[in-house]
Amino acid sequence: MRKESWFHKHPYLTTIIIVFILAFIYSVFSPSKYTDYEYDKRTVTSFANVNSDFENVGEIPLKIMDLSCEYGEYNWIYVKGRVKNEGSEIADFVKINIDLYDGDKWIESDFTYIRNTDLPAGATDSFEKTWTDDSIKFTKCEAFVTYSNF
Repeated sequence: MRKESWFHKHPYLTTIIIVFILAFIYSVFSPSKYTDYEYDKRTVTSFANVNSDFENVGEIPLKIMDLSCEYGEYNWIYVKGRVKNEGSEIADFVKINIDLYDGDKWIESDFTYIRNTDLPAGATDSFEKTWTDDSIKFTKCEAFVTYSNF
Protein backbone atom coordinates (compact mmCIF):
# COMPACT_ATOMS: atom_id res chain seq x y z
CA MET A 1 0.00 0.00 0.00
CA ARG A 2 1.26 3.47 -0.97
CA LYS A 3 1.83 6.05 1.68
CA GLU A 4 -0.39 9.13 1.28
CA SER A 5 1.54 12.37 0.72
CA TRP A 6 1.33 15.34 3.05
CA PHE A 7 -0.36 17.39 0.29
CA HIS A 8 -3.16 14.84 0.02
CA LYS A 9 -3.59 14.67 3.79
CA HIS A 10 -3.93 18.47 4.09
CA PRO A 11 -5.71 19.77 0.96
CA TYR A 12 -6.83 23.08 2.57
CA LEU A 13 -3.36 23.93 3.84
CA THR A 14 -1.92 22.98 0.47
CA THR A 15 -4.34 25.35 -1.27
CA ILE A 16 -3.51 28.21 1.11
CA ILE A 17 0.23 27.67 0.65
CA ILE A 18 -0.12 27.68 -3.15
CA VAL A 19 -2.18 30.90 -3.05
CA PHE A 20 0.46 32.62 -0.88
CA ILE A 21 3.26 31.48 -3.19
CA LEU A 22 1.42 32.77 -6.28
CA ALA A 23 0.63 36.08 -4.57
CA PHE A 24 4.28 36.51 -3.62
CA ILE A 25 5.46 35.73 -7.17
CA TYR A 26 2.94 38.20 -8.61
CA SER A 27 3.94 40.98 -6.20
CA VAL A 28 7.64 40.53 -6.90
CA PHE A 29 7.55 40.19 -10.69
CA SER A 30 4.61 42.38 -11.74
CA PRO A 31 5.25 46.06 -12.49
CA SER A 32 3.98 48.37 -9.79
CA LYS A 33 1.07 50.50 -10.93
CA TYR A 34 1.43 53.03 -8.15
CA THR A 35 4.39 54.78 -6.57
CA ASP A 36 5.01 57.28 -3.80
CA TYR A 37 4.29 60.02 -6.33
CA GLU A 38 0.77 58.75 -7.10
CA TYR A 39 -1.39 61.40 -5.46
CA ASP A 40 1.31 63.92 -4.62
CA LYS A 41 0.50 67.36 -6.06
CA ARG A 42 3.41 69.18 -7.64
CA THR A 43 4.56 72.76 -7.53
CA VAL A 44 3.63 74.29 -10.86
CA THR A 45 5.35 77.30 -12.35
CA SER A 46 3.89 78.92 -15.45
CA PHE A 47 5.43 81.61 -17.56
CA ALA A 48 4.55 82.87 -21.03
CA ASN A 49 7.51 83.54 -23.28
CA VAL A 50 6.37 84.49 -26.77
CA ASN A 51 8.73 83.77 -29.65
CA SER A 52 7.99 84.37 -33.30
CA ASP A 53 9.72 82.46 -36.09
CA PHE A 54 9.59 85.53 -38.35
CA GLU A 55 11.08 88.95 -37.59
CA ASN A 56 8.46 90.92 -39.55
CA VAL A 57 5.42 89.53 -37.73
CA GLY A 58 5.77 91.50 -34.51
CA GLU A 59 4.90 90.14 -31.12
CA ILE A 60 1.43 88.94 -30.25
CA PRO A 61 0.93 88.79 -26.47
CA LEU A 62 -0.11 85.24 -25.58
CA LYS A 63 -0.71 84.19 -22.00
CA ILE A 64 -0.76 80.70 -20.47
CA MET A 65 -3.55 80.34 -17.93
CA ASP A 66 -4.71 77.58 -15.56
CA LEU A 67 -1.59 75.44 -16.05
CA SER A 68 -1.78 72.16 -14.14
CA CYS A 69 0.75 69.34 -14.07
CA GLU A 70 -0.13 66.26 -12.06
CA TYR A 71 0.06 62.51 -11.81
CA GLY A 72 -3.05 60.60 -12.79
CA GLU A 73 -4.10 57.08 -13.61
CA TYR A 74 -1.21 54.63 -14.13
CA ASN A 75 1.12 57.32 -12.73
CA TRP A 76 1.06 59.10 -16.10
CA ILE A 77 1.74 62.84 -16.14
CA TYR A 78 -1.09 65.07 -17.32
CA VAL A 79 -0.42 68.68 -18.30
CA LYS A 80 -3.40 70.90 -19.07
CA GLY A 81 -3.99 74.58 -19.50
CA ARG A 82 -5.33 77.37 -21.65
CA VAL A 83 -3.75 80.06 -23.82
CA LYS A 84 -5.27 83.50 -24.29
CA ASN A 85 -4.44 85.81 -27.20
CA GLU A 86 -4.30 89.26 -25.62
CA GLY A 87 -3.29 90.88 -28.91
CA SER A 88 -5.21 92.41 -31.81
CA GLU A 89 -4.25 89.89 -34.53
CA ILE A 90 -4.54 86.14 -35.04
CA ALA A 91 -1.73 83.86 -33.84
CA ASP A 92 -1.15 80.87 -36.14
CA PHE A 93 0.27 77.46 -35.14
CA VAL A 94 0.22 78.16 -31.40
CA LYS A 95 2.58 75.68 -29.75
CA ILE A 96 3.05 74.98 -26.02
CA ASN A 97 6.52 73.84 -24.95
CA ILE A 98 6.62 72.02 -21.60
CA ASP A 99 9.64 71.30 -19.39
CA LEU A 100 9.63 68.99 -16.36
CA TYR A 101 12.13 69.44 -13.52
CA ASP A 102 13.12 67.59 -10.38
CA GLY A 103 14.03 70.57 -8.21
CA ASP A 104 16.28 72.65 -10.48
CA LYS A 105 17.39 69.67 -12.57
CA TRP A 106 15.78 69.46 -16.02
CA ILE A 107 14.31 66.01 -16.73
CA GLU A 108 12.10 66.04 -19.82
CA SER A 109 10.68 68.33 -22.51
CA ASP A 110 7.92 67.97 -25.04
CA PHE A 111 5.36 70.10 -26.82
CA THR A 112 1.75 70.17 -27.87
CA TYR A 113 -0.55 72.50 -29.78
CA ILE A 114 -3.76 74.18 -28.75
CA ARG A 115 -6.87 72.35 -29.95
CA ASN A 116 -7.47 74.72 -32.88
CA THR A 117 -3.93 75.50 -34.05
CA ASP A 118 -4.85 79.18 -34.75
CA LEU A 119 -5.89 81.59 -32.01
CA PRO A 120 -7.90 84.71 -32.98
CA ALA A 121 -7.43 88.02 -31.15
CA GLY A 122 -9.08 87.97 -27.73
CA ALA A 123 -9.78 84.21 -27.91
CA THR A 124 -8.80 81.47 -25.49
CA ASP A 125 -8.14 77.81 -26.32
CA SER A 126 -7.04 74.78 -24.33
CA PHE A 127 -4.16 72.32 -24.59
CA GLU A 128 -3.28 68.93 -23.13
CA LYS A 129 -0.14 66.82 -23.01
CA THR A 130 0.21 63.33 -21.50
CA TRP A 131 3.44 61.58 -20.62
CA THR A 132 2.87 57.80 -20.45
CA ASP A 133 6.32 56.98 -19.06
CA ASP A 134 5.50 56.17 -15.44
CA SER A 135 9.15 56.30 -14.41
CA ILE A 136 9.36 60.12 -14.73
CA LYS A 137 9.49 61.83 -11.33
CA PHE A 138 9.10 65.62 -11.35
CA THR A 139 8.61 68.40 -8.84
CA LYS A 140 8.14 71.38 -11.17
CA CYS A 141 6.52 72.00 -14.53
CA GLU A 142 7.15 75.05 -16.73
CA ALA A 143 5.52 75.99 -20.01
CA PHE A 144 5.97 78.65 -22.64
CA VAL A 145 4.13 79.42 -25.82
CA THR A 146 5.38 80.11 -29.34
CA TYR A 147 3.63 80.84 -32.62
CA SER A 148 4.38 81.16 -36.34
CA ASN A 149 2.41 83.42 -38.64
CA PHE A 150 2.78 82.80 -42.37
